[in-house]
Amino acid sequence: MKNNILLITLLSFSINLFSFPTAEINNSTYTMCQEANLIITENEGTIFDSGGQFDNYSNNENCSILIDLECSENIEFDITSFNLETCCDDLRIYDGPTTQNNLIYSNDGTGIFQTGGTALITFSSDGSFSLSGFEIFFENTKKTIS
Repeated sequence: MKNNILLITLLSFSINLFSFPTAEINNSTYTMCQEANLIITENEGTIFDSGGQFDNYSNNENCSILIDLECSENIEFDITSFNLETCCDDLRIYDGPTTQNNLIYSNDGTGIFQTGGTALITFSSDGSFSLSGFEIFFENTKKTIS
């Protein structure tokens, strides 16, 4: 009996010794216009307008988020939801850290596209009325090893 208990204890120890921890996928969520000068460094996440996932965005907004992924060559964006006032509210994405970089997205609705390792997202709304807004998923599609 003692031999069986010892064998079970040793087997249990060896299984725990050689098991690998499971990695959690962390899909962080960000909301436009809640924090000034927000810089995102996570490899993936979801960005909502100021109303979040369930509410409309606010009037008279003017804000930006910078995604700056170290060791990245590409950021892929998937705009999964898009509903802005077409005349007066504006979502733009630039391939780089400033509005002087190439504009790669401007109120084009849903879709998938890529930038380099840094992207600036800007959003502005006027004072008339607001809609359900947008949801943008992004991820680092090519991680480089430094």
